[in-house]
Amino acid sequence: MKKPKTTYELKNDAIVRNCITHIQSLEVDDKEPFQVLITQGKDLRSIVQNSLYYKHLSEIEKNGMGDLHMFLKKKFLHPIYMSGTTALNLNYQINYQALVTVHQAGIDIDFKKMHESLLTIKDATVKQFSEYINKYWVYINSQGCYLTDPETYKGEI
Repeated sequence: MKKPKTTYELKNDAIVRNCITHIQSLEVDDKEPFQVLITQGKDLRSIVQNSLYYKHLSEIEKNGMGDLHMFLKKKFLHPIYMSGTTALNLNYQINYQALVTVHQAGIDIDFKKMHESLLTIKDATVKQFSEYINKYWVYINSQGCYLTDPETYKGEI
């Protein structure tokens, strides 16, 4: 039988006590032990930002501008990551520079495809993702394709 996955975000003592109580209530099985993993949380984009982002992608597709998605990431997300100082941004910068160096050395690589695989939104912080959403929203609207206004979600992203 598959055991349910439970995740706790330990923000205060009450949640810590609740987590400990939950662990103590589990019936341990030597054949299928539980695994408790504690990690440091990171500031990832919010659920509201994800909802708005995927709503925008849907609106872009409906307007026949589907090829725009990667263009937007290159135009707006790349500079955000290049100027960022988080560990994930520094990792992106190092990998991007290595990719550029290999490409400039004349080594046969698919630079475009490799760059696109590096340029992922999953590593954006809440602040970076807000900046990205706002920048591409202004750009897309200036092109005559009107997307849901991020202000609709003000205070949530």
